[in-house]
Amino acid sequence: MKLLPNTFTFKTNLYICTRETKNTVLKLYKITFLWLYLLLTSSSIAFGKEEVNHIQHLQSLLDREVAYDSIASPFTVIKWVNESLPIVRYQQNSELYFKLQYLLARCYMISGNMGLAVECTQNMYEAAHNMHSNYGDALSKMSLGEIYYHSYKLNDAIDSYKAAWEAFGSLPRNKAFRIRVLTGICSMYLRMNRLGDAQPHIKELERYLEQNPTSPYAFNAIREIANYYVSLSARNPKYIDEAYNYIHRMIAINKQRYEPSMDFTIKYITASYYCTRGQINPEYFQKAEGNYKELLLSIGQSMEFALYRRLVLLGMIHLYKEQDRYSDACELYRNLFTLTDSISAHAYFNQSEALFAQYDLNSLNGEDVELRRQRNRILYKITGVVVLVFSLTVMSLFYYHKQRIKLMHSIEELKEAQDKANASLKAKSTFLSNTSHEIRTPLNALSGFSELLSLSDIDNETRIQCNDIILQNSSLLLNLIDDVVNFSNLDINRLNFNFERHDAIALCYNVIDTVNKVKQTEAEMRFENNIPQAIIETDASRLQQVLLNLLVNAAKFTPHGSIILKVEQILEQQETLLFSVTDTGCGIPLEKQADIFKRFEKLDETSQGSGLGLSICQIIIEHIGGKIWIDSTYTGGSRFCFTHPFTQTNRRKEGQQP
Repeated sequence: MKLLPNTFTFKTNLYICTRETKNTVLKLYKITFLWLYLLLTSSSIAFGKEEVNHIQHLQSLLDREVAYDSIASPFTVIKWVNESLPIVRYQQNSELYFKLQYLLARCYMISGNMGLAVECTQNMYEAAHNMHSNYGDALSKMSLGEIYYHSYKLNDAIDSYKAAWEAFGSLPRNKAFRIRVLTGICSMYLRMNRLGDAQPHIKELERYLEQNPTSPYAFNAIREIANYYVSLSARNPKYIDEAYNYIHRMIAINKQRYEPSMDFTIKYITASYYCTRGQINPEYFQKAEGNYKELLLSIGQSMEFALYRRLVLLGMIHLYKEQDRYSDACELYRNLFTLTDSISAHAYFNQSEALFAQYDLNSLNGEDVELRRQRNRILYKITGVVVLVFSLTVMSLFYYHKQRIKLMHSIEELKEAQDKANASLKAKSTFLSNTSHEIRTPLNALSGFSELLSLSDIDNETRIQCNDIILQNSSLLLNLIDDVVNFSNLDINRLNFNFERHDAIALCYNVIDTVNKVKQTEAEMRFENNIPQAIIETDASRLQQVLLNLLVNAAKFTPHGSIILKVEQILEQQETLLFSVTDTGCGIPLEKQADIFKRFEKLDETSQGSGLGLSICQIIIEHIGGKIWIDSTYTGGSRFCFTHPFTQTNRRKEGQQP
């Protein structure tokens, strides 16, 4: 009510202004509106110019049939594509949208991020079905074929490529893209050494080259034909000149339009060519090794080309096997395992942010562009308010203020919902990254050393070492899988506990005897107690599982000294036993003790294990009515303690099944 007199005074003063004053105000309005319009226009142009340039360069990569170049590395292409996809989809350019998704998947594969490549391909497939796009469906199948190819699932890769071939067959104007599918099918057959199956496809590629010698796909076609003749010359040397001619055709194309990816392909195929010729003249083996080393030097240690580095290492391993240099091949296998672990660590380090960006593209793709439009509309509204502010009423100002508050509340609610989604996505990413990383290491060891065992020329000592490594990694893999299965089952209360009466002292003796037989430490392990017998109501297998986990963990970090398992009755609580495992090892820093029972928490990241053992122990102990903790007052190593009730009376009172 107090605003009304002021409003009335303002309108009255405006009404009695002279004509000169009104003209001056009108000119001021026009000048202000023109200034704001120019400001907004220039801001919008500057904002969108950079993104338009990125899209143009990505279109150039697609036209040249390359995934990256000297201007945009694979990581740069990934960043640009993620920024450009919402704009392209808003423009309803579906063909370019799916091409960019396919380019994104290829760059993820080049950098070794197969998990993100699969995620991108799945998004492409779902988008194709939602948009009823046959073109997107065909590209997603082709992308899946490349993922299977680089994952060594060759039969699945052939099926995917054949499905893509049929899908592109229904799209006449995309005949050129079918050539890429055809080269993929040839690669599958050549890697499987099925040259007879590859021959008709090679002939079709040769016919395509005769009709389209300047096509962007010509290089890929020549690459597969060269690979075919290199493989064929290993069986019949008379085809070696054909392989040489096609390699020189690739070099000629690369001189006309140099591309880093083409340069790598030429050197890699040339090394394979030298390796084949080395079977006749061993001097070519040295040339092949020189090519491989040059490729490794050009790639460097960057994770952007992890897949290429892996291919070169595999080529060198094959070369060393041909020369009977098994010790060098074994050393390269170690490098290959290290590279695989580095790929996993790098991929999972970035997976949280990358998956979030992908999630953002899928769930908020249209909304992101719509928010930009809303922002521009709000700016224009503000411009109108500024121009007409002297003539608006108090009610219109109050209404604008009220709408602004609603908008702020909506933004806060959206942010809160987004934070919850991020937390859920991060938990899923953490679980997948940790379990996949831990399982991959023993699998790689099993694969590599099993292949070495299949060789007939290795000596008995090397065979024994390989057997030991295979057994050790098999045991590690089983333990990891058991930990993950136990943790998931216990965490959702899927397992039933079988409570019966057992002697806790006898169980402890059994556990000590078991660990002493398999321990890999010089530390003394013994059991101390002052109770001749302790009959408790428990699940014997679960209690022994907890004791085994604690004792094996202690043995892992206690190379010398002693490890003591102790059982005693708590004086203040006559119906409770106290178990403790004390070692003289390296101990646990005080600042890490609060997190030691968290999922996947490991004191030493280089040590073997899933990081789930203590979490499983905590779930079991709490389920049987006890508590587990680490004794922070003990400084001679580490000491884990837990309590166990004599009976499960409290559980029965609560209506739980014993």
